[in-house]
Amino acid sequence: TNKFHRITNIFNNFKKARFTHPKDRDYLIYDLDRDDIMALLKSINGAIIIASNPCLELWFLLHYVKQMAELTSAQCVSLLKHHAPQYRKGSICASLFSAFESNQERSVGWAKTLPEHKNPSSDMPILIADLEAAREKK
Repeated sequence: TNKFHRITNIFNNFKKARFTHPKDRDYLIYDLDRDDIMALLKSINGAIIIASNPCLELWFLLHYVKQMAELTSAQCVSLLKHHAPQYRKGSICASLFSAFESNQERSVGWAKTLPEHKNPSSDMPILIADLEAAREKK
């Protein structure tokens, strides 16, 4: 429970230090490669959880292949590098950015067929849909 309070305090303190608008939405993008992380994330009120299991690189990989089998984070990164050899954790290479642009609809469809929060899975279609809806409102 101490972890829950610490995470919630970090989130709330971050929000207090920023200008916010009533229409703002808070997204937490996390890997589910640890068993305890989802319980921690669910303890944060007011945040939309965008989780990928085992890791965010699964979402990137879904822009190339329909990954249905369980895999580790290391396996996921290795498979991704097969398609985007220049990929490095923490940055987006040109080939991956190109795949985002050309394969987004397909990757959203594939991600929606995966069981929620199981390995493999990604909630990124939620964020994509919200971003597209916000763009249409402009």
